[in-house]
Amino acid sequence: MTRLDPTDVPRRGLRGAWWVALVVGAFFVVVAVMQIGEVLKSRRHETIGDGKDPTTYGFDLASLTLPRTYLAAAMPKDNLEPLAMPALITPGEVDSLNRAERGKYLVGEDLVIGVLIGGAARAYPV
Repeated sequence: MTRLDPTDVPRRGLRGAWWVALVVGAFFVVVAVMQIGEVLKSRRHETIGDGKDPTTYGFDLASLTLPRTYLAAAMPKDNLEPLAMPALITPGEVDSLNRAERGKYLVGEDLVIGVLIGGAARAYPV
């Protein structure tokens, strides 16, 4: 019977898997470069409605009958957050707001949209 020398036994380890680590590293580098490219590309686009120049809002002003000096850019486009849950006020609160320093908050001639759902009626100013 021949005895095996422990130095003759092939080692099982990670020495042969260096190429797997190389492929995984290259994959992550490619993904990172693609992501950085997308961020840089998105920063190159001009903001629609910059809040300074009315012509940047993308509207066709060719048929405008007023002088363009009458146009004013109020704020950047889409700068307002949507009203998801607006505060509700009662008719009595509307009357007190009308009497307050704010002037007329909501009067009888104002246009509103009326909604009746499940017996609850609401009016939203247009």
